[in-house]
Amino acid sequence: MKKFSTLKRVYTFFNGYKRSLLIALFLVILSTAIAMAMPLIFRHLLDQAIPSKDLSQIITIGILFLLATVASSLCSYSEQLLVGNMGFEIINQLKIKLLKHILTLPLNFFDKNGAGRLISRIDSDTQQLFMLFSSVSLELLGAALNVVVAIIIMFSISSKYALMAIPMIPFFIFFSVLFFGRLRKMYKHDRKLYANISAFLGEHLGAIPLLQKLAALEWSKKKFQQVNDEKTKFAQTIFLREYAIFFAFRIIPELIIALVIYRGASDIKANVISIGTIWMFIDYLRMATEPLFRLSEQIGQLQRGVSSADRLFEILDTRPEVDNEKNITPHSYQSYNSYQHQPYQFKEKIEFKNVSFAHTPTRPTLTDLSFSINKNEIVAIVGPTGHGKSTIFSLLCRFYNVDAGEILIDGKNLQEIHLSSWRKIVGLFWQEIKLFPGNVLDNLKVLRQDIPDCQVHQITSDLGITSIIENFEKGFATSLLENGGNISSGEKQLLSLARSMVFGPDILLLDEATSAIDPQTEQMIQAALDKILPGKTAIIIAHRLSTIARADKIIVIKDGKVVEQGTHHELMTANADYANLYHSQNHRKEVICSF
Repeated sequence: MKKFSTLKRVYTFFNGYKRSLLIALFLVILSTAIAMAMPLIFRHLLDQAIPSKDLSQIITIGILFLLATVASSLCSYSEQLLVGNMGFEIINQLKIKLLKHILTLPLNFFDKNGAGRLISRIDSDTQQLFMLFSSVSLELLGAALNVVVAIIIMFSISSKYALMAIPMIPFFIFFSVLFFGRLRKMYKHDRKLYANISAFLGEHLGAIPLLQKLAALEWSKKKFQQVNDEKTKFAQTIFLREYAIFFAFRIIPELIIALVIYRGASDIKANVISIGTIWMFIDYLRMATEPLFRLSEQIGQLQRGVSSADRLFEILDTRPEVDNEKNITPHSYQSYNSYQHQPYQFKEKIEFKNVSFAHTPTRPTLTDLSFSINKNEIVAIVGPTGHGKSTIFSLLCRFYNVDAGEILIDGKNLQEIHLSSWRKIVGLFWQEIKLFPGNVLDNLKVLRQDIPDCQVHQITSDLGITSIIENFEKGFATSLLENGGNISSGEKQLLSLARSMVFGPDILLLDEATSAIDPQTEQMIQAALDKILPGKTAIIIAHRLSTIARADKIIVIKDGKVVEQGTHHELMTANADYANLYHSQNHRKEVICSF
């Protein structure tokens, strides 16, 4: 039942192509009618024209046969061309629909689905559906018409010979459904293994420099060989099973044809039936069995397509990231500029009130976390690695929703604020830097056309990095490779920092803003931040405690809880967790300097 419900959903994509389908259907019927007439023409040639030695009749039948062949081929060609183009258009629309939907999905979806697997869904699985949208559907119809018309004609001429073919038809249908039904699960697993290869290549090709540095290329090769071998062996198993079925389906019609020839020889000798009629029966048997054989192949393709469709619908059925009003998604399949909500007017404070959150149920990340941040305050969050600091940023950006408690913005639950309006006032500088192929200016504007160039230049000037950008080959017009592969790590971090500020956010979330930067650049960034941060609400995650000593408030996180908060002086006086972290960092510096 699930397969039929999947097919029902698949064929909704044909909406808007009814005219093309009707034309293609007419061409299929016309092609079938012409093909069905050809054995009758050939029988007349064998039984009457040739024995009578009527040359003009032989030539006329030959020309008629040639015209019928050309007409049938033209009908088939036109139908395939029409439906093929329709298939390309539907697949293109489906890919766009998938990508647009994926862009609206929450971050936890991407935690479970890597880029390689999603690429496999959008590219490979949609291509598997191409046959359904192009040839399979009408070939199934053509096969059914061939079988029905051939049987009717055979019965009208000789029920004795027609009955020889009848038992074969339910055999084909029953075993096709049985065998390919069992293979459907294998096809689905095969697509999963293919997605694993795509995911592996996406992850490892992007990490080649790291693999080289770690001398782990051999490990990567062996790992790929394991993944590839698993896919290859499974594909070979499917191949052997398919062709064992195809062999059986091929040999059985030939045995029936041999039986017709054997029985026909004695009937011809007894003048019960003509040579042309026996030849016609053989033609009709082939016309009835060849579509059945193609049908068995198409059922295999159909099962592959259905397996791919199941995987695609799993994505399309995943609930998008929903805003609070009328279930509007924040992107709404529209461009950023067409979304009408104005930026949220942040007035007073941000408050985490008894917030709990866990990425996995067995490992809570934050537990009963409470603190507040006033507008225009510069607040630092510190603590050991892996204790929930970056998760606070994820919750503030609403990449995830809290499991318990609430985040209040001016006393209003964050989940009640329009997501797009909220994100328009939050600038995020993340540890994981992502730069897109394109020039520097487009990367700083995040490809947004509503941000004027002068605004970008002003921010880079305030940050003091304009001179660095102008030293690039073509300045702001310099083309960047994927993920900024042609600039240094420090330069990437500078560009990412500028990008987080370019649209004038009221709230800045800075996750290790000065990591991976040399001391001179760090001083320059720190001076720029000193100019930009006043008048803004800034939350800074820092491991270098010396960089946040002047913060208005420092919040110490440990095991997902607030264990201390206050100014640098207050926390040093308390001589607890923060002081221990601060002294341990200074001690490490002294040890390093001693070398």
